Amino acid sequence: MSICWVLFIKDAPKGEKVPPSEPVTKYINIAVKSKKTWLVAIAGGIGQAASMSFTGILPQALINGKAMTPAGANAIASAAEIGSLIGAMLGPAIIGKMKKAKPIMVVFVTISALAMFMVAYLSGSGLLVIDLVLGGLFGASAGPILQSMIISFPEIGPKYAGSAGGIVGMTSTLLSYILPVVISSIAGQNYALTFMIQAALSFTTAFFVLALPDANRAKRK
Repeated sequence: MSICWVLFIKDAPKGEKVPPSEPVTKYINIAVKSKKTWLVAIAGGIGQAASMSFTGILPQALINGKAMTPAGANAIASAAEIGSLIGAMLGPAIIGKMKKAKPIMVVFVTISALAMFMVAYLSGSGLLVIDLVLGGLFGASAGPILQSMIISFPEIGPKYAGSAGGIVGMTSTLLSYILPVVISSIAGQNYALTFMIQAALSFTTAFFVLALPDANRAKRK
């Protein structure tokens, strides 16, 4: 992969001039000073942490909390992944066609958090599968839009999007490690409480979305 990158990837399209290089510290400083970039980073990290914590404990919760066999629990848990795959492919396209992105993103986040919360209280494989598919579908729909918003920020733009993206990735990774540990230390083996905390964390990302500029409005300017 590295060899292919060196051999075939160009610094700029043919005929385009390569902009003069600037100190790396300048790019980082611009990105670090962007409050909106930090909002995206924290929201993305919280959402990712809630999702990873949820999918990580789900099979165990189904086995111990609902007396399922390991094979059955893993099969049902995979429904969330199927929903996430569909949501990641179709969700951004649907949101992108709307006049305003923020209202539908908030609705999607809310449905996903509610589906996460309801897992502890649903009985029957069929209801669980439907709930998990819906949760994964709506949860994965808003994430890519949120992550891509940084390039639309006036202070970031294409020039500083790489540095801003690095901040988002670093923060998301850090929160994805810390928050599941915190959730586990608070809830222990209480799966209902675990799902409640995960759902609450997932829902908080809606407040970050509301605090950011509308992605579709910025795109159309």
